[in-house]
Amino acid sequence: MNADIKDERLQIHRKMNADIKDERLQIHRKMNADIKDERLQIHRKMNADIKYDRIQDNSKHSHMSS
Repeated sequence: MNADIKDERLQIHRKMNADIKDERLQIHRKMNADIKDERLQIHRKMNADIKYDRIQDNSKHSHMSS
């Protein structure tokens, strides 16, 4: 009987640990995905700004040359 109780507790314990591990992994993955997404957005914004600056520069140059 004691062995059964011990085994059951061990299984519950293992399952809890597995769940916690899985949850941590999911949180970790989500954080990584968020960071990746944030970096991508910053990158896109920077690229958009650079593109915008170039357009501005080009329009200034075209006004000067005419």
